[in-house]
Amino acid sequence: MWGGAWFGYTALPLPPWFETRAQSFPLGPDLGAEKTFACSVRAFPAQQCFLLGWRPVGFTFGSRPDLARAITFSGDGRGRVIASTERDVIYSDDRGRAWQTAAWNGVVRPQIIAMDPDARAGVAVADGAIHVSDDAGASWRFVRELPGRRITQVVVAGRNAALGDGAGGLWALVAGSELTVLSESGAQSFFDGAPRLSLDGGAIVARDQAGHAMRVGRGGLVERSAPSTRWER
Repeated sequence: MWGGAWFGYTALPLPPWFETRAQSFPLGPDLGAEKTFACSVRAFPAQQCFLLGWRPVGFTFGSRPDLARAITFSGDGRGRVIASTERDVIYSDDRGRAWQTAAWNGVVRPQIIAMDPDARAGVAVADGAIHVSDDAGASWRFVRELPGRRITQVVVAGRNAALGDGAGGLWALVAGSELTVLSESGAQSFFDGAPRLSLDGGAIVARDQAGHAMRVGRGGLVERSAPSTRWER
């Protein structure tokens, strides 16, 4: 999976209880985007994070200096860089020297874009609206919606994907269209906390620290496993 996530943007002076952080997102071979953001060190009433700016690695913003304030970046793993901004979704095949506008049929621009470099398929999420691409991000179409959900993680394998909300909620998008609830959020979650999503032999695996796991296979088959209880050991 190649891509980044969104925190918001600010150009105002930050209060002293904020600290600056940096995070790098790989977009493909020798390509990346580095995000600098500031987060409050106070957890009450809630931790706040603000985007300070993006820095290109291995490519240039070229004629789009506004990409320093982009919502998110992604890549197809083969040299294409994809960016979501407040005004459009764009991509470049020549390391940023020229940018082309992607076909995007949503009102809100995506906060998360994830791609499969082998299948050149992708999933983008904009305020719970799920869009898919079959041409490495050149065009996108709306397929499903998760109203009121804030998706924080997406992993794509072929035309299947897993989407998590960071609160134990997990959904599988199968064949680019069929959306299935794998785990509810909060107290009813199958997981203890937020599971980690990863790829394993072409399958998408979600696993928490306690050992609860779900596996979405190539054909969309979902397998579940839980750690042994003390009575089973």
